[in-house]
Amino acid sequence: VEEERATGRVSAKVYWQYINAVGGVPIAVLLMAIQTLWQLLQVSSDWWLSRWADQSPEEQRTMLVTDLSVYASLALGSSLFVLARTMIISRCGLKGGRRLFRGMLHALCRAPMLFFDTTPQGRILNRMTEDQNQ
Repeated sequence: VEEERATGRVSAKVYWQYINAVGGVPIAVLLMAIQTLWQLLQVSSDWWLSRWADQSPEEQRTMLVTDLSVYASLALGSSLFVLARTMIISRCGLKGGRRLFRGMLHALCRAPMLFFDTTPQGRILNRMTEDQNQ
């Protein structure tokens, strides 16, 4: 039996299944919000730094603590959003991988005997282990 391989673009159905496996639309919206806020902090940080650099030497001396505090706060906020995004992606990715593997294992255990008669064991084993290695 020849194995069928899909070629071309990944279908929207595959992306939708993965999004559902990692937590659904709420997680996707949360990640987009975190990414947007992080980008806003990055732009604000760049703007603040350029504003600070355009000050006269006298203004720089009098506003040093304020400018430094604002810039440090923007950098800290940006770092916290990166940390949150990384933790959410890691946890949800692991959760999604487990869900997809359980679904694959469940489908394999419920497969008709004809499937096992026509599909080489090595191919089944390779598929199960290859997905775990990626």
